[in-house]
Amino acid sequence: MKPFTLLIFITLCVSSHQVYANTTDSTHTQFPITAIYLDAGVQTPFDNLTGLNLNVVSKLEWGASLSYYNYIQSATNLPVDYHAGLCIFGNCIPIDELRLYSFRLIREFPTHIFWFRMGTEAGFSYLNFSRANFVPQHSSGWLDFSSNYTTSYKKYESIGLSLRAKIEFPLCRFVGCEFAIITNINKYKSFAGVEFHITTGLLRTRRD
Repeated sequence: MKPFTLLIFITLCVSSHQVYANTTDSTHTQFPITAIYLDAGVQTPFDNLTGLNLNVVSKLEWGASLSYYNYIQSATNLPVDYHAGLCIFGNCIPIDELRLYSFRLIREFPTHIFWFRMGTEAGFSYLNFSRANFVPQHSSGWLDFSSNYTTSYKKYESIGLSLRAKIEFPLCRFVGCEFAIITNINKYKSFAGVEFHITTGLLRTRRD
């Protein structure tokens, strides 16, 4: 939960500063940041892939994004004859888990419609991937309730390329939504998909 907590804390701090800047004397220099917000949601075709992004956009329509994605799936190496043994609580099937941290540059493309804009993002990502491995083990007797395999996890790390194209709907200044196509290219777990995210924060400046 630490990545989520940190991103939310940063967003609240900077958003508060932006709101204060907008309410001070209008003769002051315009604050260079026009949008800072969080977006979070789910992706398809991955049922268990969730993402959270912190976005900052300047008045020049350039910006940056910090993102965290987490993907959990049943182990891809799961033997066909695997059984978990006596398992009462939680998910009894071993999993593979991917954690992805990305930094991307943003280019926004505003339109004449204030609640609709488009954008592209490109940058680098750090991948932490944990894959389950299985070794068969023989039963010690008819009262043995353990699994017929021992499970260990091997961790992989990689640097990848993160790409994202989005259509944004800042329906009001502080709440909206967006649809995006996301791709991550890396050595161990490349993927592509479509995502729907809810956005909250300072999405756009006040209309004139």
